[in-house]
Amino acid sequence: SYGVPGVKYNNKLLISFAAFKHHYSLFPGSVPITVLKDKLKDYETSKGTLRYTQDHLVPAELIESLIEEGKKLIDNKQKSAEQ
Repeated sequence: SYGVPGVKYNNKLLISFAAFKHHYSLFPGSVPITVLKDKLKDYETSKGTLRYTQDHLVPAELIESLIEEGKKLIDNKQKSAEQ
């Protein structure tokens, strides 16, 4: 999507990522960003984007949390669609 690599879960985009001149970005979507806003306060965020630099990397545990929140969202949407 948008020419950046990403990972799908249950055939839905889960998270994507990109490198730019002065920062890196993760694109987990707006819900994981909102749910984890307290843990992301040390990073620049926007609606569905988390920006970070080489000097201030995102810990693996935090990326795992973003992914888990995204998976929950996809699972819940699929359950709702099945009902």
